[in-house]
Amino acid sequence: MKKPNWLDHVNTYNLNLNLNLKLAFAIISISDVHALKTNLSGELTLENIQVVTMVAVIHFTFVLSAIGISFAERLTRDKH
Repeated sequence: MKKPNWLDHVNTYNLNLNLNLKLAFAIISISDVHALKTNLSGELTLENIQVVTMVAVIHFTFVLSAIGISFAERLTRDKH
């Protein structure tokens, strides 16, 4: 059975990395909307500042993990 030409360039490893990046960016987008909602939601009390700080820390953790996934994907792409 003859395979299509485009199938030679696609493998499951590359598809999984692309899906991981898309998932990471989707999570970052959701986190960004939640962080914006938290920042705009109220007055500046000590409790609100702590909540905003925690939301920002979680959001930047997602951003750093996406950068790490992207960096790992780039390293593996260079080897293939």
